[in-house]
Amino acid sequence: MYCDSIFFIQWQEHCQRKLNFSYNICESSIDFLVYKREAILLIQVRKRNGKTVDYDGKKIFEAIKKANADSKDKRMNNSTVWGFVSQIEEQFEDVKAPSVESIQDAVENILMKSDWQHTARSYIIYRSEHAKIRDTHKELMDKMMEITFSKGEDSDYKRSNANIQSDSVMGSMLLYGTTISNFFNDNYVIPKAYIEAHREGRIHIHDKDFSNLTYNCHQIDLQKVFKNGFSIGGSHIREPQSIRAAASLACIVLN
Repeated sequence: MYCDSIFFIQWQEHCQRKLNFSYNICESSIDFLVYKREAILLIQVRKRNGKTVDYDGKKIFEAIKKANADSKDKRMNNSTVWGFVSQIEEQFEDVKAPSVESIQDAVENILMKSDWQHTARSYIIYRSEHAKIRDTHKELMDKMMEITFSKGEDSDYKRSNANIQSDSVMGSMLLYGTTISNFFNDNYVIPKAYIEAHREGRIHIHDKDFSNLTYNCHQIDLQKVFKNGFSIGGSHIREPQSIRAAASLACIVLN
């Protein structure tokens, strides 16, 4: 970032006096200065798990920069972003250990009140998506705990696949694999629209855990098979001429 040297010296003094931040300023030419922000940790932040950690304003800076980069707004320069960070920090001057959520609320509110509306919306979406990821990770860990510590007779999840003896060692290993595979396919392989439709019951993705490898248990249109017959192993099976033949053919096809 480039800025006027007098202005920046004043800004440095303000940060050292009011916010307890220091900046390294190095001269890159006669007319321009480049600065690097180094936070002296003034406050602490309470994480979602209840732990308290040192505050790092760079995380807010990076979150706003990313939201801006993903939006339709013009690109923010660094001084604008640090300006937002300073506004947020001022809100928590008298707070001993603000929560991560309260800081993110402040970021959201300040951006919404600014002229950077697309950046604000991008930040809200970014925050919402990360909340979903956290919820999904928790759901995954809850299922892994259930597989590990629950008996099959007490667990709907362990009984959901009748093909697996869930209380056996191999059964548990298969459930671990199925659970992680479903998580991976839900979040990284299958388009979100189909996953949402599956969760809402509008469609059903059978054996979803195999989706990244193959499609299992195809739904075969028996009407077409009955009408035209089919070829298998170099032989042609003609269309059935009786109910018994149709039933036998259906058993062969669906087996």
